[in-house]
Amino acid sequence: MKQVQSGLEKGLEELKQGQHQGQEEILKGIHNLQKPSTSKASELSSEDVEEYSIKLKEAITKQTDLLPKGPDQSRLKTDDIFTNLTIYHGRKECLQQTAEEDERKTATDDIFARLAINHRTKKRLQQTTPEDHRPRKMATELKQCSDIFVGENEEDDPKSILVSGEPGIGKTLFSQKIVRDWSTNCISIPNIKFTYLITFRQLVMLGNKELTLRELLNRSPLLNERTTIDEKVMAHIAQHSDQLFIIFDGYDEFKEHSKIFMFESGQFTNDVETKMPGAALISKLIQKKILCDSV
Repeated sequence: MKQVQSGLEKGLEELKQGQHQGQEEILKGIHNLQKPSTSKASELSSEDVEEYSIKLKEAITKQTDLLPKGPDQSRLKTDDIFTNLTIYHGRKECLQQTAEEDERKTATDDIFARLAINHRTKKRLQQTTPEDHRPRKMATELKQCSDIFVGENEEDDPKSILVSGEPGIGKTLFSQKIVRDWSTNCISIPNIKFTYLITFRQLVMLGNKELTLRELLNRSPLLNERTTIDEKVMAHIAQHSDQLFIIFDGYDEFKEHSKIFMFESGQFTNDVETKMPGAALISKLIQKKILCDSV
């Protein structure tokens, strides 16, 4: 009897312990449910986005105030310079360097040269002067830089824009002017909260080094310590790519154009967190494989 009683007491004690542990697990589960999820807690609020955008504009404004020194060692203010352009509205396929590369084309929505706005569809971009672009349907002078972000005949605003012209005509200056005008609120680019300038000279320096899109954008020469892109900002950009505007400057100075179009579509995943060569990242951005709503 004593052994039976001892066994019963032991069983009751184990049952009580099991019930106690079960209650602890239930309370722990309820506590976890009440806690905000890590993903939601890490999301940027609209106030956070606006605060970062203001800091980004301040950094760009400061970095673009003066142009680099010229041959006479003088420094001019960016706001004192303006470059005229011609806008060609319509779909266009980029001309590659060789017949083999000619098979790899990427469409853009607008082609720029200078002096006037030309509304038409152009199949190929040749290395010619604006006078050689024929036929023309309608041409008007470009009144303000923001015109390049407006679609023809109230069509959807362009998502891909190519600025073209002879060396030294002012393409780099125009790129700098665009980001500066955005940072000083002189122009309004619809929905844009994040603007980054990347040069092809940086791409040359990277070589075959693999990096994420965030690491590439953080190489923008216009950023400072207050505007470095962290994981939260990058996650927001990935979810709201329509708020992103990227300028790639110096394509005509990049001798290895084929690198941008040599990557097979499945060679790297279409993910902003995947490490890949800089040329592959730019290729995916141009072809809208990633951040398809960005400009």
